[in-house]
Amino acid sequence: MSENRRDYEAENMTDLVRLINSKNNAGRIKKILTEHKQKKEASKKRG
Repeated sequence: MSENRRDYEAENMTDLVRLINSKNNAGRIKKILTEHKQKKEASKKRG
C-alpha cells in the first residue's frame, strides 16, 4: 500500500472516530464534514 493511500485512510478513520465521539451531535458532525470538504477543496487547488 502506498504512503499516500495509508495517510488518506488514516485521515478517514480519524474523521470516523470524531463522528462517533461527537455522540450524534449534528452541529459538530456538520462542522467536521465542512472541514473535510474544505481540506479536499484546498488539496484540489494545490494539486
